[in-house]
Amino acid sequence: MPFHESPDGTRIHYRLAGSGEQGLVFIHGWCGNTRHWEPQARAFARTHRVLRVDRRGDGRSDAPPGGYDPRDQADEMAGLIEVLGLRDLVAIGHAGGTPATLQLADRHPRLIRANVVIDWGPDLRPLRERRGGVGELPGEDEGYEQDLAKRYEGFFGRYTDRDRVRGWATEAARTPRHVAMANRVGSTNFSHAALLRRIRQPTLWINSTRPSLGFLRDLLPQAEQAWVIGTGHFPQLEVPEQINVLLRNFLGRLERGEVRSRR
Repeated sequence: MPFHESPDGTRIHYRLAGSGEQGLVFIHGWCGNTRHWEPQARAFARTHRVLRVDRRGDGRSDAPPGGYDPRDQADEMAGLIEVLGLRDLVAIGHAGGTPATLQLADRHPRLIRANVVIDWGPDLRPLRERRGGVGELPGEDEGYEQDLAKRYEGFFGRYTDRDRVRGWATEAARTPRHVAMANRVGSTNFSHAALLRRIRQPTLWINSTRPSLGFLRDLLPQAEQAWVIGTGHFPQLEVPEQINVLLRNFLGRLERGEVRSRR
């Protein structure tokens, strides 16, 4: 089981598979793990280098008291990518993992050539108007695991097999409470609008609903938009075939020079 040791001694679990000229790094969302990308790893490892990372505190990675700011997580993943000798990757982030994904692209542009965002809604309000997190979680002795599992089940669509949903929710509920809260708070303590304005790489933005994405015209004008159907908040698990088709199409056009960077 491979681990990368960060400068502060934290062990970060990762999985690397596949071969090919093009590389992909998959970054899971809130309380997730590398298994959330299993359908994509199987589909793309035949033609690509596929790197999946358990973010600090999640999955099999260590869960120290601090270090959960998305900028710190981005730097941590960049260190892993460099140790593995990878570069020019396409970074693919889901939901709450998107802040770290885009920070990786912004802070380490020589490592990341393009981005894919899956089902993330940036908070475009000024920092002073935000709360310090998104709601509260109960204490460790107040049914934290049961509450988190119940909330997590609600993220999935009604058409998704409930036994599988319960399995994913049970895994999520093993996330230490301090990690779950730190990731919530960390994702709100910087300007999402400013970050989007700094992104230069081609970007594919995939949603499971049709929200207003007009902000992309101003903040991320090179972004392409796509939607999937029949899913909840985890389309890479619920409708993996749709996600894989969109990814393969985007990657092909990226190789042919048919997608654009910010001018």
